[in-house]
Amino acid sequence: MLTILRTSLIVGLFAYSLACKVRSDNVQENDFSRNQKPTHLYLVTINGKHGFIDQAGNLKITLSDDVYTVRQFSEGLAVIAKRVPNTYGRWGFIDEAGKVVIEPNNSIESLDPRL
Repeated sequence: MLTILRTSLIVGLFAYSLACKVRSDNVQENDFSRNQKPTHLYLVTINGKHGFIDQAGNLKITLSDDVYTVRQFSEGLAVIAKRVPNTYGRWGFIDEAGKVVIEPNNSIESLDPRL
């Protein structure tokens, strides 16, 4: 029974994908993505301290000691989390220059509606 349902779903999705052809004259390129350069900064942790290096291995951004979690850059921003007693920390964003653009005063619950 499960195999029949799975096969039906696959066939249905395939048929739907054939019916949903996108004509090239209807597609518009997003100026933001075309002008955005790729990030060439890479996340590193040295002696428990987070930062970012460039392709040559030069340290470009060093984050403060109270930053305990960092994510890789995406669309010019990286997520950082700072330690705050009796909480799961406070979350914010930095830009590729290392400048805080959204102060880390948000709880994880306010950033992710699934929680």
